Amino acid sequence: MEGIAVIVVLIIVTRVIFPMLKNMAGTKSTAQKEAHDHAAEQRRAPSVDLHRPAPAAQRPAPTVHTAQRDFSAPEAPCIVCEQTGEDHFLRDKARRIAQLDEWLKNGLIDRNEYRVMKDRYERGI
Repeated sequence: MEGIAVIVVLIIVTRVIFPMLKNMAGTKSTAQKEAHDHAAEQRRAPSVDLHRPAPAAQRPAPTVHTAQRDFSAPEAPCIVCEQTGEDHFLRDKARRIAQLDEWLKNGLIDRNEYRVMKDRYERGI
């Protein structure tokens, strides 16, 4: 019986106490190793002046408002008009009058309002 008790005690010592002692010894060496690695890293890192002023932010160019633009030079002509010979204003006028016709047919506007609006579109007002 005493032989079995000795074996059980040895198993407990090897399974519980030795790993605890090994872990405690490893913790000390790990902390020392981390301190050594940190010191070595600090020596390798380039020195940077942490207190230098930040660069000024770039401001966007000021926008020119409509009141300040120069309208002495005419705008570029419409390329579509030159190539096809189509006048956008005539096309828009025809679309608006067709839309007025539909509104009159659907009853959305009355005849007096239709005449006023059609007259305005035809005169270009």
